[in-house]
Amino acid sequence: MPGNEEIWHLLTLAQTQWRATDAGYYGLDFSILIQMAKELGIAMGHIFFEKLRVYEREALILFRQGKEDVCDKKQKENCKMEFGEFFEWACGKCEKNPNKKE
Repeated sequence: MPGNEEIWHLLTLAQTQWRATDAGYYGLDFSILIQMAKELGIAMGHIFFEKLRVYEREALILFRQGKEDVCDKKQKENCKMEFGEFFEWACGKCEKNPNKKE
């Protein structure tokens, strides 16, 4: 989505930076994300942290459903609300995920 390329790039690079226990994932390691954002020259303000929070929340919902790489009807509706006119762009990025389950 236009305006989110930096965040998307950061999250793609940091895809292994989840905190987890035997019970599963419970959150992103924000200390690492902040260090990486500084290295990438990404401005970190309220909007930056809000975008990370939204991503983290949605990813945790999917992890708990056991559908890390698959969208269902409800998820697509959530994405339409979240991304608005940029839904097709965001959905296309997700669908190109090489780890997506068929």
